Amino acid sequence: MTSVCCPWEGTTQPPPGLGFSLPLQRPAECGRSRYFDVSRLACGPCGQNQAPSAGGSSCECQPGFRMVSNNGGSSVVCEKCPENMSGVTQDGWNCIKCPKDLTSEGKCKCLINEVLVERSVDGVLLNEALCIHCNGSEPVFFMFVLHRCVRCEQTFINVSKSCDCSSPNILTGGLCFSATESLPPKAIATVRLVSEKPASLSLCLLGEFH
Repeated sequence: MTSVCCPWEGTTQPPPGLGFSLPLQRPAECGRSRYFDVSRLACGPCGQNQAPSAGGSSCECQPGFRMVSNNGGSSVVCEKCPENMSGVTQDGWNCIKCPKDLTSEGKCKCLINEVLVERSVDGVLLNEALCIHCNGSEPVFFMFVLHRCVRCEQTFINVSKSCDCSSPNILTGGLCFSATESLPPKAIATVRLVSEKPASLSLCLLGEFH
């Protein structure tokens, strides 16, 4: 622990109007059971069934517990989930039954090509979460990207009639090319920027296609 030093250090009392000193702690000094209180620049304890958040500036419920209230810092109230709904929703506010495994944070875990669904279309929480597989074949052509199913790149669909650019097709720059296509040759594109002054500026952009 270090201190913020003041110009009157060593005297019996500070001159009027110059300020004050306070102990200074760093987030790394708080350990695994305390959080860093930015309002006090000091470490504080997390409450029962809580642990410091990933950023260390607040507390969150431990796996298997849902949030009842959260006013920041250590002002968090946690409640244990029932045995038949041991998972916690992604936002941490509800308990839910998971169809497969749990993550280390106690949340539902799906396969890498599946999307986790916790609520119906109208926002109602499901009793059991769903792991939805993205259908990458005709006529859907969807693939898993950032926790959701999105339409595959059109060149994949055109070349392979799927979301897969497998051999002998060629994957480059996020696009799928047929092995029978003639790819563009190496080229140099030149763009000339001319001002009203005698001097001119030439910008050469090297573009390479593989």
